[in-house]
Amino acid sequence: MNWMTNPFSDGASQASVMAMFPTMFTSYVSSNSASARALNSGSLRSNAWIIEAGGVDNLFDGFKISQLTASAVPEPGTWALMILGFGAAGMALRSRRAKATKIRYAF
Repeated sequence: MNWMTNPFSDGASQASVMAMFPTMFTSYVSSNSASARALNSGSLRSNAWIIEAGGVDNLFDGFKISQLTASAVPEPGTWALMILGFGAAGMALRSRRAKATKIRYAF
């Protein structure tokens, strides 16, 4: 992520994502000093991001951007629903067993 402050726009902020460079995020905010921050996109694990408005830089127009991370292990509630679903599917298959056909011969 590239961060550049713009001293000519007091109180205004501008953020844009460049279509030509999808790994670059540029934002301009008012500040007395210039600052630059870089984010290495090689270690990213997902394409979901959280963008929050708040006083990150102690200004009203500050914001922060952070990445969502997903755990590889399902939560216990997910396990319970999965086991319940497999049990219900098994019971449905068991109750649908074909009835044995009896063959009678007439003598």
